[in-house]
Amino acid sequence: MAQSALYNRNVFTSLVEELSRLIDGEVIITNEQGMIVASTDRDRLGAFHEGAQLAMQKKEQTGYDEGNV
Repeated sequence: MAQSALYNRNVFTSLVEELSRLIDGEVIITNEQGMIVASTDRDRLGAFHEGAQLAMQKKEQTGYDEGNV
């Protein structure tokens, strides 16, 4: 793995852990293709997230909580 990719993964992991602690909930970070690159649920790493892909295509921010999943 390239050094910059490893650095990004470490930064993203730190971000999801801190955000999760602050909001007391699950957090993911995806790339432009909708692939999960960091998550509080490690089983989701590498999984495709259609909502994230659509948000990237439309260039819109989205968020989900228990009320609108």
